Amino acid sequence: MGGRTKSLVLMVLAVFVFSVIPTGRYAHAEPEYVLSGTFKNESGTPLPNYYLSIKNADSSFNEFAETDENGAWSATVFADTYRIMINGGAGNGIGVGPRISGLYCDGVVVTADMTLDLVLPTKSLTVTVEDQNGQPFPNAYISTGGFGTQSLPFALYTGGNAVDPYYDWYANQYTNALGQATLPVLPTNDLMVSVSPVGLPAQRFTINVTENTSTTATVLVSNTVSGTLKDSNNNALAGYAIGLINAAHTVQNFFTTDDLGAFSLQVPSDIYDLTINAGNVNSGYAPKVTDLNIRNITVSENMTLDLVMPVRQLTVTVLDGSGNPVTHADVVADAPSGATAPFTLYVGGDSTTSELSYQTTRVTNDQGIAMLPVFATTNLPITVYPDDASGLPTKTVSLSVTDDTTTTITYEQTFNYAGTLKDDDNNPLAGYFICLHNSDGSSRKCTTTDALGGYSNNVAPGTYRMEIYGGNPQSGSAPYISSLTTNNIIVSDNTTTDLVIPLSNLSVSLTDKNNLPVFGATIYLDTEAAHVTAFRLNPSLELVDSMIMGSSTRQTDANGEAIVPFFRSRRTMVTITPRTGTNLNTKTQNVNLQNDATLTIKYKKAQTPATKR
Repeated sequence: MGGRTKSLVLMVLAVFVFSVIPTGRYAHAEPEYVLSGTFKNESGTPLPNYYLSIKNADSSFNEFAETDENGAWSATVFADTYRIMINGGAGNGIGVGPRISGLYCDGVVVTADMTLDLVLPTKSLTVTVEDQNGQPFPNAYISTGGFGTQSLPFALYTGGNAVDPYYDWYANQYTNALGQATLPVLPTNDLMVSVSPVGLPAQRFTINVTENTSTTATVLVSNTVSGTLKDSNNNALAGYAIGLINAAHTVQNFFTTDDLGAFSLQVPSDIYDLTINAGNVNSGYAPKVTDLNIRNITVSENMTLDLVMPVRQLTVTVLDGSGNPVTHADVVADAPSGATAPFTLYVGGDSTTSELSYQTTRVTNDQGIAMLPVFATTNLPITVYPDDASGLPTKTVSLSVTDDTTTTITYEQTFNYAGTLKDDDNNPLAGYFICLHNSDGSSRKCTTTDALGGYSNNVAPGTYRMEIYGGNPQSGSAPYISSLTTNNIIVSDNTTTDLVIPLSNLSVSLTDKNNLPVFGATIYLDTEAAHVTAFRLNPSLELVDSMIMGSSTRQTDANGEAIVPFFRSRRTMVTITPRTGTNLNTKTQNVNLQNDATLTIKYKKAQTPATKR
């Protein structure tokens, strides 16, 4: 074999040998050891289904093990110092240990095969749940648990370090037929225990558990409070939340009445406040109520409470100024706290408290009539909200209702104020808002111009301020208007007023140094209100207010040209922003736009070659 060939073979062998040599932690041939043992409680009962994590200090090695039915566990490790962390367990009385999360001890040194029997110092907490007559209470849910910082310190094995206190645990169980439940717990002072009897509120207590401990929790036998909720015409009231709350607020039980108005509540013997809330504001036989409360209901046995709301019917007819019915209007009765006369819900009961407030809403029919369920109320606010098509404003009156009541709410006569909005070239201006504000600012009626520039508003007779705003700043024959107003619009009859906004057009032409058109540049026009030339929207109207504000934006076309409409003004600010990538600067310039004008700009720079046309 030649020297060249030998060298090649040796090189290949060297690469092969190098590639199979392990690297890193435990890369050399360290001996493996078996770390094993059991996990049991103090009584020697195995603790199955717990998970052990065995990790060295720098976390470069982590092995896992699970305890079997005998509590046995085993893991293969190397010589090192380890942390053993334990998680899992049933915690629900099926197993014999609590559910554990994050329980660990440090400083487990392994230098050879090693047996490590771990012991969890659990104690048995037996809770007996019974009523005040000593009868067992089965199927009550008992739960407890806590953090390691609350439990007493312990070590998992003889000579081991104390476990780190930053873990948590819990256990739970249902009482058996004898009312008993036994829970595995960790030694703890002031251990919180929760007892949840079926159909009753949860009760909680604390107890010191340092040894196997038994305790008794006495549950007050519940009483059933049931009945119906109806109106004074015997109509069932569904969807109302009925509650019983004791003085200490330790018992708060609620039930929502069904379609028959029926309810049923389970509460221990005590003195309660009865509270009723909810209901449907838009339908049903009674109003939507808030804080309908009755004090001092003594419950010492099963009892029936048939509750009756003394509902009155308020019939409201809504007419316009010509005596025609106002249809599809929302009529709202909104009684604040303290406005409703007190009443009783059942014979012998206390009267309702002053906290009661209620609201009900109905919609007028084709005759303009709405029938609202209300209570006897002093100064009951009634508000009418006509639909937008009627052109009528919101109207509020105050009524005193002591029995079934009929009333009529009549609007003032209204007139139609209509016309068109166009520019001085007779182009219709669509999409602009035209609003009429009355003199005291209590009413504002707005409409939007249609595709033909038409507008129409129904308002009561009076003197108004007209406001125009809106439009599209980037299209159309007129600018976007932020504010344009004129005063002393007198409405005393149906009136047609055609409105005209005088405009000028600014024709812009942009070229670069090489006379190439600058297309896609944004032309933005803005002006100070004081520079707009005063004008009248109609010969019969006053001059518009001097504080006119608006703007207009267009982009140059392929020829570098754009036509931008704007108000006639002595000085209009023009801002020209070339599109990105042209290498051209933004320019600003003032122009006189009292008439149509032309603005030609030639840039001293050439556009970048990629954007020339």
